[in-house]
Amino acid sequence: MVQQKGVLGEAATAASPQTTSRANRYAQFVPFLFLIPTIGLLLVLVVPVFVFLIKESLIQGNPLLGINVQFVGLDNFISLLTSGSYWVIWLRTLGFVVVALGLEIGLGVC
Repeated sequence: MVQQKGVLGEAATAASPQTTSRANRYAQFVPFLFLIPTIGLLLVLVVPVFVFLIKESLIQGNPLLGINVQFVGLDNFISLLTSGSYWVIWLRTLGFVVVALGLEIGLGVC
């Protein structure tokens, strides 16, 4: 440690550069330490639901009751994308979003 004289003559101790750099290095990681509980909670709550949804999208039937459960693979997605009513609903939703955003932005600017 280096001893320096202060303005009034009393001895002041300055931290060594090695200690300061180590403290700065640890201080850089503090924000990430606060994120650990949030990321852990998200992983515990979101990942199992995501896996369940993927599994459900690849089967047909009622798996909760165990009735007529069949693995169909991507057939559910193929039937969805080739359905005419799906695209009508998709365009209607897109129109609603455009109108709602237009009104919100228009009224928000006024």
